[in-house]
Amino acid sequence: MESLNITFNTAVKYTEHFDMKNQIIELQRLLTAIPAINPESGGKGEWEKANALTDYLRDNGFPEPVHHDTPDPRVPEGTRPNITVRLEGKKRKPCIWVMTHIDIVPPGEKVDSDHWKGWNTNPYKLHVEGDLMFGRGVEDNQHSLVASVIAAQRLLNSNSRPPNDVALLFVSAEETGSEYGLKYLLDEHEDMFSKDDIIIAPDGGNEDGSMIEVAEKSVLWLNFHIEGKQTHASTPQFGSNSFLAMSEMVMELHRQLHDSFTDQHDIYRPSYSTFEPTRHDRNVPNANTISGEENFSFDCRVIPSHPLDEVIEKIHAIAGQIDKRYETKTGIEIENRLDAPPPTAHDAPAVKLLLEALKNCRGIKGRPLGLGGSTVAALFREKGYPAVVWSTIKGVAHQVNEHASISNISADADIYEYIFRNGSV
Repeated sequence: MESLNITFNTAVKYTEHFDMKNQIIELQRLLTAIPAINPESGGKGEWEKANALTDYLRDNGFPEPVHHDTPDPRVPEGTRPNITVRLEGKKRKPCIWVMTHIDIVPPGEKVDSDHWKGWNTNPYKLHVEGDLMFGRGVEDNQHSLVASVIAAQRLLNSNSRPPNDVALLFVSAEETGSEYGLKYLLDEHEDMFSKDDIIIAPDGGNEDGSMIEVAEKSVLWLNFHIEGKQTHASTPQFGSNSFLAMSEMVMELHRQLHDSFTDQHDIYRPSYSTFEPTRHDRNVPNANTISGEENFSFDCRVIPSHPLDEVIEKIHAIAGQIDKRYETKTGIEIENRLDAPPPTAHDAPAVKLLLEALKNCRGIKGRPLGLGGSTVAALFREKGYPAVVWSTIKGVAHQVNEHASISNISADADIYEYIFRNGSV
C-alpha cells in the first residue's frame, strides 16, 4: 500500500477555518431530536431522521444521495432507508467505505412528557456538558456517523480529490439484526461492493481507539425448559424437583462445557470460550411447594475452532444425564445462533490503513483484536469482504445517560480524513 505524497498536517491546513466542534454539536443535536426506532421496538422506522440527514448533506455540498431502500409494510412509508453518498476519487476502485446506522434503541421507561426513568436529561434533547454530549444515540451510532460526515465535509471544503472513491453508507435496522439494512444490501445489491474495497463498520471500539476489531466468536443463546412434577415440599418422594434438576444442570453445563471446549486464542478478549447462565424465570410463588417447571437461559461465546454443532451435541448430552437422575424432561430451544465467519486478515488493506492512521495521527500502536460479541461487520465477512470495526468510544451504548465525547469524535474525524486522503492507490 502506498500513500499520497501529502502529510496529515498538510491536509489539515486546508480546513483550519472549519468550526468542527460546533458542527459536531449541531449535527448531533439535529439527529438526537428525531427518534429512529425499529417497528420491533414500537417505533416508526428511520425515515424522518434519514430525511433530516439527507437535507444536511445536500446543504453542505455533498453529492446527491443514492437510495437502496428495503420494503417493509410495517412502517408508514412502506420502506426502510439505506443511503449512500459517494465522493469521486482519482480511482473508482477500491472504494473506501464507512458504514454507520441510523436507527437507535428506545431510551427506556417514560415517566412523563420530558423525563425517562434513570435519565438526568431528556434523551431526545441534546445536552452538552463540557466535552460530553448526552442523548439517546449520541454514541450508538451517531458518534461515528458524525465523525465520518465531518471528515468527508472537510475533504469537500478543501476541493481536494481523494485517491480513491469515498462512500458513506447509512443503513437501517442494525439494532434488530439488519434484515432491512445491510443484510438486504448484501443480498439484493451486492454489486455495490468489491472484495478489494476498504470497509470500516464502526459498530464498536474502545476508549483510546487502539482496538481494530477483526474477528468474532461464534454466538449461541439457548433457552431450557425443564418439566418435572410439582408436589408438596414435605413429600418430595411424590414429585420430580425441577428446581434441583435446573440447579445441577446449570453447574454441570458451566463446568463440562468449559472443560470440553478449551481452545484459546490471544486475539480474543477473553481468550477462551465462555458459557454463562443468564435469565431465570420465576417458578412457584410459595416456599412450601416443590417446583415442577423451570426455565433458564445460557449465553455461549465460542472460539471458532470449536464447531457449534459439537457444543450443542454436548449440551444435549449433559441435559440427558440430569434428566435421568431427576426424572425430568428438558426441552432446549436455540434463540440465536451465529457461526463466526472467517476473520479479517491482519494484513488486510483496511487494517494496515487504520494502523498507519493511528500511528501518524495519534502516535499510538493499533491492535487487531477479536470480540466475544457479534457486530454488523460479521455480515460483510460472511460474504468475503474483509471489514473492520473501529472507533474511539466510551462504551455506553444502550445505557441511560448515553453520552459521547466531542474531542473523541473530532479525533475520529481526523483519522477518517487521513484515510480518505491516503487511501490505497
